[in-house]
Amino acid sequence: MQLKIELDDELTQKLAYIQEQTNQDFSAAIKQAIEQYYNQINSTNKPPLQIFQELGLVGCFNGDADLSVNYKRKMAEYLKAKQEDNRL
Repeated sequence: MQLKIELDDELTQKLAYIQEQTNQDFSAAIKQAIEQYYNQINSTNKPPLQIFQELGLVGCFNGDADLSVNYKRKMAEYLKAKQEDNRL
């Protein structure tokens, strides 16, 4: 498919800068911009769990079953122990 587009001076300068920085011709720069924009839009349609999984933010660990209740105390104990270890 061939397209004819009109760019104002500012967009023309931006495109020239992109081409200069990436060593891409006009078509490659436009294709990459379209692909990036498409991926940006498409990623917002994903459920949060899928996004978190792709980012590596979903996992599990071993710990106390009541950690959600006493996490502040556990964190304080951990920091105190770490501080004492650093003093030695």
